[in-house]
Amino acid sequence: MKRYFLGIDTSCYTTSCAIIDDELNIVGEARKILDVKPGMKGLQQSNMVFHRVLVLVLFLDALMILICQPFLLVMVLLEH
Repeated sequence: MKRYFLGIDTSCYTTSCAIIDDELNIVGEARKILDVKPGMKGLQQSNMVFHRVLVLVLFLDALMILICQPFLLVMVLLEH
């Protein structure tokens, strides 16, 4: 059975994720810079978390479509 690994990065204002297989091939990747309204200097932390969750849900749905067989998904959380 092929295994897949999910990497998530939430650096500054960019939310990114990628899926690789057990042979280190990139199966899919996605990234989005979070929107800041014109005239604003940034996002409140609670708004940033909310937007990151929305973006990640959309990314994960799209990336999972790429995998058409049973898979083992491993999430690695890096502490900053």
